[in-house]
Amino acid sequence: MEEPPTPLIKPSSNGKRETPSLFRKKEENKEEEQPIYDTKEEHYTDEAVESVWREFGKKRIEAGAGDAEKLVLGRKLDNKEGNEIVLHLGSQLERTILAKIEQELVQFLRKSLHNDLIVLKKEVAEQEASQKLYTSQDKYDHMVYQNPALKTLKEKLGLDFEY
Repeated sequence: MEEPPTPLIKPSSNGKRETPSLFRKKEENKEEEQPIYDTKEEHYTDEAVESVWREFGKKRIEAGAGDAEKLVLGRKLDNKEGNEIVLHLGSQLERTILAKIEQELVQFLRKSLHNDLIVLKKEVAEQEASQKLYTSQDKYDHMVYQNPALKTLKEKLGLDFEY
């Protein structure tokens, strides 16, 4: 014979019948939950970070990294307090290039340094906005700023840069 289907409404601990709730925790699972895996959190040194970074760079270059990726792989990697590692980038373009290999890099760092809590931070150096020198006057003013004696030389020789 077939078993009767289990009813949706179950008797509660106080004898009353109630519908199951998605929001209420099951009373059977009140035991402490064990983590899925043990996290490794070994301490690592600055030298170890440098060594692993160079090893990752060699591995990517052997795999056929492009010139732009090689530029990112040549940047400086610093070990900060805690589990934070900072990669110093030169521009926002390098940040987008890094995004393609970032996951692989973090996994490699975590595995090689035996620390599952490593976080990679990216710092982009601010670049000076250089003024473009288009006209002769702009070029002359810039050279006078660098060497004020040029102004006296121009006056003594009676030179005019506009012709």
